[in-house]
Parts: sequence; structure tokens; C-alpha cells
Amino acid sequence: MAKRHTKEEKTALLLAAGFTVQVVCEGNNNPAQRWTTPDGRTGAIEFAWRELRTLQNVSRETRDADVSRETSGREFHTALVTQIRKAGDKLPNLLLETFHTYNVAYFDERLDVPCVLITNPASPRALGDYTSRDEHGIESRIRIRPSLTKMGLRYIEHVLLHEMVHAWCHEVEQSEERSYKGHGPVFTAKCNEISKHLGLDLVEVSVKGRHGKPDSARWPMSAFPTEEAAVKYYGNVPKQKTTSAKELGPKLSKAIESHKHTIDLDDALQAVFAALAERTDDPAELVQAIERQLSELEETSA
Repeated sequence: MAKRHTKEEKTALLLAAGFTVQVVCEGNNNPAQRWTTPDGRTGAIEFAWRELRTLQNVSRETRDADVSRETSGREFHTALVTQIRKAGDKLPNLLLETFHTYNVAYFDERLDVPCVLITNPASPRALGDYTSRDEHGIESRIRIRPSLTKMGLRYIEHVLLHEMVHAWCHEVEQSEERSYKGHGPVFTAKCNEISKHLGLDLVEVSVKGRHGKPDSARWPMSAFPTEEAAVKYYGNVPKQKTTSAKELGPKLSKAIESHKHTIDLDDALQAVFAALAERTDDPAELVQAIERQLSELEETSA
């Protein structure tokens, strides 16, 4: 049975919840209380009390829904990790064991057990990615590109280590550094802390290293002192196929040519620049590179 509150108790609870009260004289000159809700509506004490109970019920339902959502998310995550351990392939299970090893060695066992999936990350250029919670409710999810299996286990383990630093930034430092695309000062500091244990070079927050250091966005692969050292550690790693400037020119010309009847050249060039700018952390450097190419083309055409 619900407790019945006295008028004095109701008054105290209303005032504590942010309601206000005024004493007014009605037509018969008898004083009466006029209560005002936090959103500005007025009425007698029973009206205010009903509004308070409504607000309390909504708050309780919202809180219970949040707790239920968080609990179901954790349960789903645990069930998925359990399924991977029970019936998953060898590689996902090896990576879970590697996670525990790294968590003890470099993260003071402070990271939550992730759900490591061998599947393509969101970006076509990324080797892997981390999210604290995805659209399916999976928490601490790490994705690693399947094609990396040809690189060997050590290479994949270092991709995992990179994503674990992202997890550290979110779970421990509570700093995702979105303005740096996740590879800011907090991320870089943790990379360098681990590099000292691994005997790797220090890295910095920069595309090409403003102070001569490698880019932290590609750590730890970028932190080997020489290419020979990387090959010795990873094995004979296949090199990524890159397109040279000479090969890129004709391909861009062909792409623009295919749209010449629907858009003008200026719009086409702006579209090309915008696409290239999306793939660099330093658009100003991209502009300078384009200007150099144009100058060289001008010289050869003179």
C-alpha cells in the first residue's frame, strides 16, 4: 500500500524538486497556496503533487530503461565473446589470448574484454577499428580486416594493439580525440609509453612527422627504426600496392572525361580535390603538392 504523505511532507518534497509556492489572498480574503511547476504552470498543492509524481514516474521509467539497455548490451557482448571462444575459428581465439597478454603487460589490466571480429572496418583504408558500442549493442568491439591474414600473426597482433590504445583512450582516459580522428596527444602518449617497452621509435601527432618522427596514426608499424627491422619482426610482409603520380594522372583524366557532358571542368576539379582532401589530415599540404604538379606540367608544356 502506497504511503500517504502529510501536507507538510508534500510541501518539503515539492520544494526539494524545484517547485515554488506563493501565498495569495482569494476573493474571500482567505490565504491560499499557489504552486508553480519547474516549467511554469500553476495550481493548488494537489495539482503540484500530481505533477511531481508524474515527473518521478517518468524519471524512474527512463532510468530503468537505461539500466535495462546497458544490462542487455553487456549480456549480448558476453554471449558473443563466449560463442567466439566456444565455436570461433583459431585466429579470433588467438587474438583474445593476445589481448589478455597485452592488457596485463601494457594496460594494467584496466581494459574490458573486447569482442574481436575478423571483418572489414568501416573505412576501406583502415586495417582495423574500435568502437565503445556499435549499432547492434556490441560493446568494446574491435574489427580487423580479414585480408591481413596474409601479413602474418605478428602483424595482426600489432593491429590489435593499436586498437587497444583506442580502447584505453575511451575507457580509461575518457578522451576519444575526435578532432584528431582518434590519433591525438593522448593516443600518441600511450603509444610512446608502450614503444619504450617494445624498443620502437617514438611517434608524434603528424601526417609525416613535423619533428622527424613517424606518424602515430600508423603505430606500431610506423615505429620500427628501419624497414629491415620491420621485415625481421613481421616476416616477409607483402607491400601494399600504391599508385604513382604518373599513373594517377591518366586515371583522373579518364574519370573527369566520363562526366564532361554533365559538369564543367571547374566543378570536376573541385570534386577531385574534395575527394583527395578527405584522404589526408593536411589539406594545405595537398594543395601545395597539386601546385607543384601544375608547375611541373606548365614547364614541360612550355
